[in-house]
Amino acid sequence: MRSLVLMRHATAAAELTGPDRDRPLTDAGRAQAASAGRMLTTLAVTHILCSSARRTRETAACLALPGDPPVEALDALYLCGTNTLLQHIADTPDEVTSLLVVAHSPTVPGLAARMVSGASTRLAEDIWRDFPPASWARFVVDGGWDALGRMPYALASLVHVERP
Repeated sequence: MRSLVLMRHATAAAELTGPDRDRPLTDAGRAQAASAGRMLTTLAVTHILCSSARRTRETAACLALPGDPPVEALDALYLCGTNTLLQHIADTPDEVTSLLVVAHSPTVPGLAARMVSGASTRLAEDIWRDFPPASWARFVVDGGWDALGRMPYALASLVHVERP
């Protein structure tokens, strides 16, 4: 069994004079991420995938997870769609047993909703509608990451959704 956590980045500054990808977390966002990190400590995360956007990288850093899991920041995850995100999860090496993904809305809630849609349309709609910054959903994955990429709705079971 593997553990997958899909997390939306914490609250970022609303405006910036530069590119969107350079928006930092607000003080509230840093506090949200630290709080989420305290809840995630028991999951023994072994790898973090995140978008290359500043706000996702800062969210991952503020989690301060034990064991200092490696963070892989990918340009491809910046404002990508659910299929792209799922493909990067599927490409995760088998030795990773607990994966945390920090990315953006609508991709993160969209993928979480897609993964539960086979079991509960109502839950999928709830996740899609209500997944504010710093929210996360934890799934238990039965099988390898590559198999999850082919059948996310069949191999993943939702364990918990946390909203700040």
